Amino acid sequence: MGVFDIFPARASTNAAEVDALYSFLLVVGIGMTVLIFFFVFFFAIKYRRRSDLDRPRPIYGWLPVEIVWSVTPFLIMLIMFGWGTKLYFKNYVPPPDTLDIYVTGKQWMWKIQYPRGRERSTNCTCPRAVR
Repeated sequence: MGVFDIFPARASTNAAEVDALYSFLLVVGIGMTVLIFFFVFFFAIKYRRRSDLDRPRPIYGWLPVEIVWSVTPFLIMLIMFGWGTKLYFKNYVPPPDTLDIYVTGKQWMWKIQYPRGRERSTNCTCPRAVR
């Protein structure tokens, strides 16, 4: 593993796409957080009151800027939603050549049902809770 590997080894054919979506969400989330903190500190310093007589002039809206900072995050969220939905449905539907195995978890055991009626139960080696 390299220095910058943050994901475990891929155990699925879909893992690369899920990792890419996670990386996108991480970069956008960190980027927006840094941007917001920067502007909060910048405007807190720029518009601080230096004396009681120092009153800033009122700021009125500027429609093009307000549309941009409202629509841009909305479009980014739509990209995240669409990408995540696509991956969800891709992973939700199993490939046609899969083997159906039904597993029921019970306390301290697993009940496994294989195709053509074969059934197997295994005991869990988990220690019981000490009271």
